[in-house]
Amino acid sequence: MKKKSLREKFLRKTKKRVKEELSSRDMLLGHCAKMLEGIDEAMHILTEKLEDAYRIYFPEFPVRDREKFVKAVLKIDNKKEIDEALLSEVVGKSLAKALVEQGKSSIGADLERKDVTMLRETAQKIELLRELKEKMVRYT
Repeated sequence: MKKKSLREKFLRKTKKRVKEELSSRDMLLGHCAKMLEGIDEAMHILTEKLEDAYRIYFPEFPVRDREKFVKAVLKIDNKKEIDEALLSEVVGKSLAKALVEQGKSSIGADLERKDVTMLRETAQKIELLRELKEKMVRYT
């Protein structure tokens, strides 16, 4: 019986120490850093794939800044009918004006609505990941 109570005492003590260690903010911050790395990697891969797919639809679209590219994809509902004012909020007036003209005569594929919607939804998910990353950076 004495052995059993000694064992229980050690188990309680061990559980308490484990709980204290797991309650450490440093441990949580370490995991947050790893999540940030994962978010960065996912954003990079998804943006690369979006660029490749978007080139099929609108090859004239220049990708200089990936964040602006993703935001611009969200603003372009149809390359042949680009809202210049809306797009200029992201890429500036001169590039928006040029893209409006290039969109009208683009050599890219005329995709079905559902295909363009999927590209835009991908851009939206990338944007959500970017927002999550910003929140996580502020948290840490």
